[in-house]
Amino acid sequence: MARPRSRLDLLCVPDGVDHTLGLAAWEAALAAWEAAGLVAEGRPTARMVDGGGQGIVLDRPGARVAYGNQAGGTRVRCPVCGEGMARAFAGGLERARQGGDLRATCPSCGAVVPLHAVQARPPVRIARTAVILQDVDGPSLTVAGAAAVRALLGPFAVVLRRVS
Repeated sequence: MARPRSRLDLLCVPDGVDHTLGLAAWEAALAAWEAAGLVAEGRPTARMVDGGGQGIVLDRPGARVAYGNQAGGTRVRCPVCGEGMARAFAGGLERARQGGDLRATCPSCGAVVPLHAVQARPPVRIARTAVILQDVDGPSLTVAGAAAVRALLGPFAVVLRRVS
C-alpha cells in the first residue's frame, strides 16, 4: 500500500489539562503493554492501534501545550456565536502556558469561553502530557489499546497529528 509523504501520529491526551505522569508509571505501563503484546521492541503493535506503528513515546513538555495537527492550519470558532476566534484562542493558549486561566474572549460576541470548549477543526486538546503513537498505519486505537491507555491516563481523547 502506498503511504502518504507525511506521517500520522495518534496522540492520547488526558482529559485533565494539568494531569501529569511520572516516568516510573510510564515504564511500568510499557512493560505491561509489552507482556500483553500491545508493544514490541518499542513499537505499538496491531493489537494496540490499527496496523501498528513505528514508535511510542511519553511527551512531558513541562507546560500546557496544544496537541493537534501540525500540517496545515486550524480553524477555531466561538461555541456561542460560531464566528472565528483563532487569535483570541492563541492568546488564551499563551496565557495558559504561563500557568494562567484556560479562557479566551470571543472578539465577535464578547463571550468568555473555556479553551477546551472552542470549536477547533482539526481538533486540538490542551494538556501537560500525552502518549504519542508515532507513524501509525491506522487512525484508531483497538479496544485493548484504548483500555490500556485509559488505565494509564484515565479518561482521554485521541487527536490525530499529520507531520510532514
